[in-house]
Amino acid sequence: MKSKHIKTIFAAALFSTMVLAAKPAEACTGFIIGKDLTEDGTFMFGRTEDYPFQDGNAAHNKNFIVHEATTYQDGDVLHEGDTGFNYPHEATEMKYTTVSDGSRDDGENLNGDYGEHGFNEAGVSMTATVTASPLAYQKGNHKEIEKVDPFAQVLEEQEKAKIKEKALAEGKTEEEADALAESTYHRLGALGESGMTDLILPRVKTAREGVELMAKVLDDRGAYDGNIVLIADPNELWYMEILSRHQYVAIKYPADKFSVFPNTWFLGSVDFNDKENVIASKDVIAVAKKAGTATYDKDGNFLIARSYGPNKYSPGDQSRAFAGIKWLDPDADVHYEDQFYDLLRTPTHKDHKYTVQDAFALQRNRFEHLPQFKPDDEVPAGYHKKWDDPVYKYALGNRNVIDPHVYQTGLKLPVGFGGVAWMGLGQSRNTPYISYYGNITKTPDYFHPQSQSYDTNSWYWTAQHIDELASSNASLFGKTIQNRWKALERAEIKRQKMQNDFYETAGLTAEQASGAVTQDFFALTDVVFKEMKLVESKMEAAIKGDRAALAYLEDVSTLPELPALHLKKADSAPTSFEQKKFDLKDLDKIVQNENGKSIHHMVTPIVTPEKDMKAMVKQVAHQDKAATYSLMTTEKKAMDKTDNALPETGAKSSLLASSLGLVSLALAGALMKKKKETV
Repeated sequence: MKSKHIKTIFAAALFSTMVLAAKPAEACTGFIIGKDLTEDGTFMFGRTEDYPFQDGNAAHNKNFIVHEATTYQDGDVLHEGDTGFNYPHEATEMKYTTVSDGSRDDGENLNGDYGEHGFNEAGVSMTATVTASPLAYQKGNHKEIEKVDPFAQVLEEQEKAKIKEKALAEGKTEEEADALAESTYHRLGALGESGMTDLILPRVKTAREGVELMAKVLDDRGAYDGNIVLIADPNELWYMEILSRHQYVAIKYPADKFSVFPNTWFLGSVDFNDKENVIASKDVIAVAKKAGTATYDKDGNFLIARSYGPNKYSPGDQSRAFAGIKWLDPDADVHYEDQFYDLLRTPTHKDHKYTVQDAFALQRNRFEHLPQFKPDDEVPAGYHKKWDDPVYKYALGNRNVIDPHVYQTGLKLPVGFGGVAWMGLGQSRNTPYISYYGNITKTPDYFHPQSQSYDTNSWYWTAQHIDELASSNASLFGKTIQNRWKALERAEIKRQKMQNDFYETAGLTAEQASGAVTQDFFALTDVVFKEMKLVESKMEAAIKGDRAALAYLEDVSTLPELPALHLKKADSAPTSFEQKKFDLKDLDKIVQNENGKSIHHMVTPIVTPEKDMKAMVKQVAHQDKAATYSLMTTEKKAMDKTDNALPETGAKSSLLASSLGLVSLALAGALMKKKKETV
């Protein structure tokens, strides 16, 4: 979530000293799923960035870029004009990726880059941030904390209010007074969201180092506003809450828990003596005591969020936290009316394993599993929506989402890979996720346009336009577009699994590996972007009455095959994986795997060495097209209505999702066996 000085469309003031903004800043939802709970043993984490709260679907351009490793001179500084934050560059800084605002590098960088999330070349990943500052109307302990250790934003807004008041008294107009206040107030140079990734990623080699650097800067410079930050490396993941200008607590996230956290603080009690797993400011308890807000549980443990935060969640925070918890754990003993939700959660069914598709579904969720609620961007004409409406709530997959992303870390890959990121760039409900490794060296041109209005050559603007067409013509398209992207993603997941398996043992140099994954990322995005442009044109035709265009979109067998992979082990010839096609009847053939569980039969891949240096790995592209379309045709009405009441790996998974997941497992086993025989 953003709190920009120049471009903000809602009041920057978030505390009691300021006037309530006309539009509540309910935005951004983070999640974490511990590695013991996932199907592939990875930590999964991510966030939806929601902005800018305009009428209709959100429109705020995003770029996906690679920042090259850079050598700096003495005196060079990182400058974020949004907060006035300056920090000296190191002599050499590492390569890193970010998904930044299209307005990046605008002159004096007045609005900040807002790097949001990325990897660095050391394998560290980060998403920043889930803004956690309470809203102006909220009551709670934060009001007293503000008197003792106020965020820089609060102090700056107070100064601007005084300048404006004086200007009005001198006879200036409201507009003139606002302009004078904005141009003359003193920026305190505190660290805010706009510069966090640019500060951390080029400098640190582990997640812990990232948290320690954040802590050092917060101790010295202070925080602009409240935030929640996630920093990971291949070995661990850290969750950090920035509670006031100089107070913070970070924990090493446990492997057996999951969390869903919108825009407020959630931490309960921690063992401050456990320096291995907790990093906290030295005065975090003392400040709360001084403010008279220190809160303890029945056992005398200091409760962090309750000591620093509001006494009740905002309606938008309540609806997203509740919906997320119930999506990931339908039997969780939580209720919408609960005053607080625990951050660290244990699934009711401990043997349940989550997949990346469950994470996508979480970020797309629009209360399909909670029929008592409806998304508040679907309020019908004439309906008077209340502030905390009993029916229409702020959904996870709302119209304001502009940057959904999911990270997977902890794969058995060389450190430089970092992990796998799945990026949406657009409204999660109608945009496809695409995957990439952290060691890519560049990104295609369609991720670079910085235009502030529709650009046909822009990935973001194409995705945004597709969502606009779909949401404005919901009765025509229903979930046709989302279902199409889900089918595409199933093929991408298989392709990504093949890459992961290969690179675990490829033995490539960092340069060889980064070159290969960059080449494959370009090939993938080329196919997907062309498909997005085709979908866009077919939707426009369907809106004009072209029934054939609509039928084309509904038929997922018209999706393109994904490109071949460029995989070559060190000191060996490339390897080619050829996958035979299979018919619908193959789905009915059941065999037993080595554990005695039923799996859907499929022909074993043929693995052969190739002399031709141009040989590629042919991915298992859309062997499920016919099966997918057949099942989708049968279940389309049900899917449009509910989109399934549980995650795709839950008890009510469709036959297709179950069978394809098992097929992938069978393929992986056969593939690994064949690799050993031929490489």
